[in-house]
Amino acid sequence: MHFEKIPHRMTLAAFRENFPTGKITAPKKSDYDESMWAEMKLNFFANFTEETSAGEILYQLTFHNEVLSFLQLSVNGDFNEEGYTQLAAVAQQIIALSAARGTGAPAEQSPLLGWKALIQSPLPDSGRPDERYIPILTAAWHPEGYSASLRYDWTWPGQLYLEYREEQR
Repeated sequence: MHFEKIPHRMTLAAFRENFPTGKITAPKKSDYDESMWAEMKLNFFANFTEETSAGEILYQLTFHNEVLSFLQLSVNGDFNEEGYTQLAAVAQQIIALSAARGTGAPAEQSPLLGWKALIQSPLPDSGRPDERYIPILTAAWHPEGYSASLRYDWTWPGQLYLEYREEQR
């Protein structure tokens, strides 16, 4: 899994070394309002995907002052027992790799909601699509100056979704 090759606070130089074919995008002044340019010109971006048995993981990275300031991994899965099991394995692998990456052990972690309990749970019906999900597994880390979280959910209209997000505060 590429995630283990992306340490917390990775430098842009280390990214280039670990991912020599990875495309790095520099900001363009024309893409930003003049008031934002002084800050945005310090950012570099990288996006890539990784094929896994659980599906295609999308990686999105931002380097601010040449240090990783934002990392997001996301993957969608089919709502069936095999998809549930495969995404649960990826989620647990991300949690297990956290200490080696430098974020430390999870400060908070929910128990994994079992498949049978999940399929017997009705999706909340608040009337808002963004509130129609059931958490399967969550974890949070609190490294100095950053926040990091993992969410593995069953989302409306019947899809499994895993997201890991790490960002500088």
